[in-house]
Amino acid sequence: YSIKSVIMEEKDRPYKDGVHTILLSTKGRNKDEVPPELVSFLEFVEADLSKSMEDFHDPLVKQLQTSIQRIKANREMGERFMTLEELIKEERKEAKKEGKIEGRNEAKSEAILILLENNSAVASELSMNLKSDISSVTDEACLNELLLIAGAAKSIKEIQSIINSYINQ
Repeated sequence: YSIKSVIMEEKDRPYKDGVHTILLSTKGRNKDEVPPELVSFLEFVEADLSKSMEDFHDPLVKQLQTSIQRIKANREMGERFMTLEELIKEERKEAKKEGKIEGRNEAKSEAILILLENNSAVASELSMNLKSDISSVTDEACLNELLLIAGAAKSIKEIQSIINSYINQ
């Protein structure tokens, strides 16, 4: 269908606004009355997803198909990048959290060693091996327990038994 603008009050007077509207129907039955390129385009527009990728033997339709594939690929890549970005953010957040926990554990280990070195009952028995064992403890519950008794421990055996009980779990 072709549509033209008219002045309703003066239908005989031409109104040239430069606009020419054409309505196209994919349901039309007059294929032999329109150019074959237009028929190919309308068949492409009407086609479902699987049929829309078939060869319509028309350069314009081929160009549209290529553009659509590029847009879809870019969208899929965009979604993949967004997913990857989310994963990276989560990893950073987790690493930061782990880093904080690691930092707290290191500080607790240092505090335990300071308390033991200042505890006259055990300071002389504190060996390099035990210092190394304490520094290698990563279990937060074990570190908390060691921290609680380090200043008041009566013997190194108390400290070593706590470490051993967590190692053997």
